[in-house]
Amino acid sequence: MASMISAAAFDIIFIQFYNTPHCSAASWAKANDAAIYITLPGSPEAANLENYISPYQAGNLINSFYCRSKFGGMAVWEATYSENNRQHGYTYHAFLKKHLVAVGNYPGGCRTQAVKPSPSATPVGEAPNCGPSKGVCSGGECCSQYNYCGLTEAHCGSGCQGLFGHCGTQPAAISPPANAQGLPISSDGSCGAGKATCRGYGEHQCCSQYGYCGSTTEYCGQGCQAAFGLCE
Repeated sequence: MASMISAAAFDIIFIQFYNTPHCSAASWAKANDAAIYITLPGSPEAANLENYISPYQAGNLINSFYCRSKFGGMAVWEATYSENNRQHGYTYHAFLKKHLVAVGNYPGGCRTQAVKPSPSATPVGEAPNCGPSKGVCSGGECCSQYNYCGLTEAHCGSGCQGLFGHCGTQPAAISPPANAQGLPISSDGSCGAGKATCRGYGEHQCCSQYGYCGSTTEYCGQGCQAAFGLCE
């Protein structure tokens, strides 16, 4: 299959379970000019648990890849699993569509550096950075009723928009599923034994010999820790 992909011309490639050890963006994807559809398991039951990411995490993944020239779109394996995986009344694939539409509505079609809000839920002089036309908050932040990301009670309490970020005061509610070693997905870019895995950490899914997540050869090549992420 690898030799066929390398020699043939494809307009679009659908990648099932994108970024697993058997199909890694860190290795072959960069060598092909085709548009790539990222296919995600539609529920925890559709694949190994460590390969499933929540609708909220999928939004962050879309944010990371949407503006790349090779990004073609999203797909789900498979329809029945996705249909039965509902949160806030939405199926898994409906969440993906919402995220894609939201990112497509960013000024210029791509998300720029997020504006950090003040402690207030309605910071003065700053543009809203989450919500129906803005997208999801990253890093476990909450989207207030006024469409600002943050971690205060004003953001995470009454009026918080669960479709576009975390809500409530319990971080465990949005913690990603642990991997086979029982480690969480990295939240700060560090990885390794007793810390976290890079698997599921946006586009930076390789754990370097020095314990940091990244996507270049320095992270994915010699010394890469396969137990805590992807490697070339």
